[in-house]
Amino acid sequence: MAELLFMSEGTVKNYVSAIYAKIGTNDRNIAVMTLQGLLGGKSIP
Repeated sequence: MAELLFMSEGTVKNYVSAIYAKIGTNDRNIAVMTLQGLLGGKSIP
């Protein structure tokens, strides 16, 4: 993912950690379910 965004791996990890903190979880599955709930149950590509 970092290469696709032209960022370092550390930068991407920091962004993901910040997103998890805003959602209030450290679990990727919970983060995805939360996002799907915000999108009205639409699938995330």
